[in-house]
Amino acid sequence: MSKRTLNGRWQLACAEPGEGETAGWPENGTPQDRRVEARVPGDVHLDLIEAGLIDEPLHGRNAPDCQWMETRDWWHARSFHVSPDLAGQRVELHFAGLDLTADVWLNGVPVGHAENAFVPHDFDVTDAVRPGSNLLVVRLDCGLRAVEGRELERYALTGGPQPRVWMRKPQFVFGWDWAPRLATCGIWRAVELRSYDALALRDVCLRSSLEAGSARVEVLAEVENFTSSPMDATVEVVLERGAAHSVTIQQPVGPGRQTLTGQLVIEAPDLWWPRPLGEPALYDVEATLSAEGAPLDRLGFRCGIREVELIQEPLEDGEGTSFVIAVNGEKVFCKGANWVPADSIIARVSPARYRALVSAAAEANFNMLRIWGGGIYEDDAFYDLCDEHGILVWQDFPFACAYYPDDDEAFVAAVEDESRKAIIRLRNHPCIALWCGNNENQWIHYQRRPSGGGAERCFGERLYDELLPDLCARLDPTRPYWPSSPYGGEDPNSELLGDRHAWNISIGAPTVAERVDYTRYALDRGKFISEFRIIAPPSLDSLRRCLPPEEFARDSESWAFHTNRFEKGTLGEALKRYWRPAEELSLDDYVRFGQMIQAEALKFSLEHWRRRKFRTAGALFWMYADCWGEAGWTVIDYYLNRKPSYYAVKRAFAPALVSLAAAGEGVEVWLVNDLLDGCSGKLTCGWLDLRTGAVEQQEQGAEAPPNGAACVARLAPREGAPERWMAFARFEREGRLVSSNRLFLAGFEFNKLPLAPARVDCRLAADGGALELTTDNFAWGVHLEAPRGVWLEDNDLDLLPGETRIVAVRGPETLLERIQALPLNDAVTLRDRSASAPPVG
Repeated sequence: MSKRTLNGRWQLACAEPGEGETAGWPENGTPQDRRVEARVPGDVHLDLIEAGLIDEPLHGRNAPDCQWMETRDWWHARSFHVSPDLAGQRVELHFAGLDLTADVWLNGVPVGHAENAFVPHDFDVTDAVRPGSNLLVVRLDCGLRAVEGRELERYALTGGPQPRVWMRKPQFVFGWDWAPRLATCGIWRAVELRSYDALALRDVCLRSSLEAGSARVEVLAEVENFTSSPMDATVEVVLERGAAHSVTIQQPVGPGRQTLTGQLVIEAPDLWWPRPLGEPALYDVEATLSAEGAPLDRLGFRCGIREVELIQEPLEDGEGTSFVIAVNGEKVFCKGANWVPADSIIARVSPARYRALVSAAAEANFNMLRIWGGGIYEDDAFYDLCDEHGILVWQDFPFACAYYPDDDEAFVAAVEDESRKAIIRLRNHPCIALWCGNNENQWIHYQRRPSGGGAERCFGERLYDELLPDLCARLDPTRPYWPSSPYGGEDPNSELLGDRHAWNISIGAPTVAERVDYTRYALDRGKFISEFRIIAPPSLDSLRRCLPPEEFARDSESWAFHTNRFEKGTLGEALKRYWRPAEELSLDDYVRFGQMIQAEALKFSLEHWRRRKFRTAGALFWMYADCWGEAGWTVIDYYLNRKPSYYAVKRAFAPALVSLAAAGEGVEVWLVNDLLDGCSGKLTCGWLDLRTGAVEQQEQGAEAPPNGAACVARLAPREGAPERWMAFARFEREGRLVSSNRLFLAGFEFNKLPLAPARVDCRLAADGGALELTTDNFAWGVHLEAPRGVWLEDNDLDLLPGETRIVAVRGPETLLERIQALPLNDAVTLRDRSASAPPVG
């Protein structure tokens, strides 16, 4: 087999529907006077930006100005040269992604049609390709034209009739509460010309099972024979990690496709573990197909040896049924967030962006990301990174918040083809822990029925209850399948069964005041929290990058356009309740304190669910990172700036956590341990009088059970106003701080705290690799103001009186010297503080 990339420079031309065919573009290519240069993989929006024909759609209010592009044809063309030695071989054009309706011509010959952006398409061009110069032409449109006249009213579940339900492309590109409408279109993944001799190795699947100190690996190799006669095929599969383990399968293969099977046993295998249970060990795999002693085709990838299961068993105290993911027989408390495509123009997401985001998730102690059903099956680079970092993936199939036409046989057949290809492409990744049928479709149907707003049945359930579980059982029986998220019980969003979207706070609450009462999360007994949310603005730096200078104000139309449309009053209500009315705040303070509230609320809720381990067995917040610049629910914004909530989540997800919980008028001190070994050390806990600065504390030995949680101390009630008191705890092992925490008895009423001013000294270590922070008073939310290009191990952290904290840093020394430490103890603006704050010395 040989591969030749057809990525790179193409020519692009825009036309009215049918115009290009009439003008002979399939045979002759696009006319010179209509062309602009295009990049493949890419998107027509990116090409028009590069050509200066449209402005950046994600800036200001530019996105609606791009809707004219939805009605046009987009013609891509390029020439390439083929050597004469391809004669007699099987030749295919491989498109890894076509968005959406596509027609393909090679040398004027129609060779393919596609209507699915999610999966690759392979077209046989053996009879169309020729030695010498070849002309490849692809006509694309965004897909709306193909669904004109289709039934829509029957499938209207949210927001009225939606053509997107017929279209197999990312659902969010037609607009979501957190994303603009920007209907993507283009050759958005790689293109290759592939040639084969007599045989092709189409797929190799590895399925591992563990047996008393060894692993049995089943090998399934799909081989295609292009000749008219049987051929003797040999497939050798080698797994290597230090030592090599191999299996050779020899078998006659008749014309067409056939699956060859074999198995091997690995003694004392290195297992793949999610963080922090162990190392995510990976084996390098190489599979070689040969005939008559000559190698014909190869596939290479990495795999992990592990088992995964979903444990559902009765819980005590009437709590219902557990929902626990276990890997290699060990229960995993799943910590992480929901992942949406990292750019509204999905083709713009680079390998570097994937690496930055997945690495940051690992740094923040994530061990799970949920691929939300309104997005895509992500690029291989994403899953490779999750494999490397030990991050589990909850993979939704791409159906979200809608009815889908499961009574249309052509649609069901298209979904079957799509799902089959997706499962086969992804099933070797050890990171994938669970397949899930959709996002919220059954739950929304359940909610709509009492008011007469839904259909008689949930259109789409034939996919989620029959087609998808059957495909997963046959193609990937090593993983659990779950019909939807949320799902479980008569109420799909029950606290007693299955996974849960905790919407009763945030946008699900009946009043804005209830939306911001984050203490209500402490009442939630969900078994696995797969969505919950708290809004915050991005940084000022990010706002400057997505808003025009003339609209850099909270009352501007662009600001409103870049704010989640369900949450436009939430942040103002939260500020008024917990800090000060928004109209009394500078823009700097509005952003800073809005972000602080999100950080506090995520800290509070995540710690609550971790203390319930494993009655609650997972907490995934909505959502991790943005697809554009907005005031929304993420902890990392579109420009990769980390909000204070990122660091709050990082601390709340620490493998060993000390946590404080109000219990009556006193406080409980908990240790939560995600490691498989017990965690013992010294616990220091007590009270700080915020009014006087007096500290009362106690020391004791404490131990968290292996992979468990336990209350290890109790602090007696304090007299006086609650806002006067702060409980604190520090957990150390062998003189090293493992986790520290605090709890204001006044809860979220930060405007009532009698905090004294605090001066934080911030010194750069001699080797430039760390900051040393000290304070004279309790310092709340110390923000390390650093220039762009500086990495901080921690930020927006608390310091106890007299405490010294070491924070690792990286960056050029000239930038590190400019870091300032800014505590939240008073309400002056960050701008005013910057003039007086002590710089690093």
